[in-house]
Amino acid sequence: PYSQASPDETIQTARLMVERGEASRLPDLIWAANEDERRLFTHLGRMLGSLQKLGVAIQAKFPQEVGELKARAEEAANKGQSTSLLSQMTQSMGPQRGNRRRQGPPSDAQRSAFDDTLSNLFADPYGFLERSSERLSTVYITDNTAAVMWDKKPVLPPLGLAMKQETNGDWYIVIPTALPGISSAWPRSKEEYQVWGSLITTLDKTIIDLTADVELGRVTTLDEVSKRAGEKAFIPAAMVFYAFGQLRDAQKKEAAQSVTAPK
Repeated sequence: PYSQASPDETIQTARLMVERGEASRLPDLIWAANEDERRLFTHLGRMLGSLQKLGVAIQAKFPQEVGELKARAEEAANKGQSTSLLSQMTQSMGPQRGNRRRQGPPSDAQRSAFDDTLSNLFADPYGFLERSSERLSTVYITDNTAAVMWDKKPVLPPLGLAMKQETNGDWYIVIPTALPGISSAWPRSKEEYQVWGSLITTLDKTIIDLTADVELGRVTTLDEVSKRAGEKAFIPAAMVFYAFGQLRDAQKKEAAQSVTAPK
């Protein structure tokens, strides 16, 4: 059984879920503000479970490449370079200079960055949780709130990564939606939640297809896995990001018109 009786036990539960091959249950540990958010986390759970299966298949097929990739990822992290999938995607497909979105197909540099990020993600999706048990800790802020710490320093300063206790006594991780970079992309309406759900579903299907490709020997290198993932997922993902931007722009325009409309 998994425990969420305290902040530390919830963090420990996350690591145990990964160790037991139940990464699909990780979103159960995240606090949801509403039903739409919980539904989105359900989609996310399915994708995380598929990602774990792909990671197992890749590590079995390409152990040497995985080891080399882990070393490069660790070096990049030590230099402060971001290797997260969300960061790379939002940088390459989000608003550009002057709030003008880039038109046309993605550049070679964007595709290369996307493929490299996918390689890191696929090779060791949950190594962070498995290796960080001694560096992660929690500190109570109030009786029912806590802060997640990394090497005894707050995670994601200045706002930090928080945890809260529900009325049933269980502790949950709270996504810092007010953090710059997250606040602008986090869904605020049912339609926006649906757009993000479409993106997660697209990535999930891609991951399932890639797992079959790896297990059946259709790809022979880790680099080929990431490139095939880019071919399958990049354009659909870019379209979803574009749809999200268009929806957000329409909502802003509607809000502005309602303010200026005569009463």
